[in-house]
Amino acid sequence: NPIIVVSSDGATIVCWHPQKDISYESTKVSFDLKYLFEAIPRDLDALKAPVSPLNIRIGSAINEARSGPTVLELSKAFGLPWQHFRPRAFTKRFSPYAWAPLRERKSL
Repeated sequence: NPIIVVSSDGATIVCWHPQKDISYESTKVSFDLKYLFEAIPRDLDALKAPVSPLNIRIGSAINEARSGPTVLELSKAFGLPWQHFRPRAFTKRFSPYAWAPLRERKSL
């Protein structure tokens, strides 16, 4: 139930949006947590040993969710050059060479 009001001089529009209630089901993790701990061995001696959080690997469920078409597959599908699908300079968060083709990466 948002409320929209115009100021007395008519120059400003003020909008108020009440906070929406989010159900508990919407806050659940979308993948199974057992994939986070697949690096932990199951034998008794190894379970007694302290486990470092650095040894826990994120499972294949998350990696599969992130995988998508490559830049070359997109360029062939849409008929556009591969540079079109690379991130713009202001949107890059990694090294500029991370998105470079393999030939350019090996030449560095």
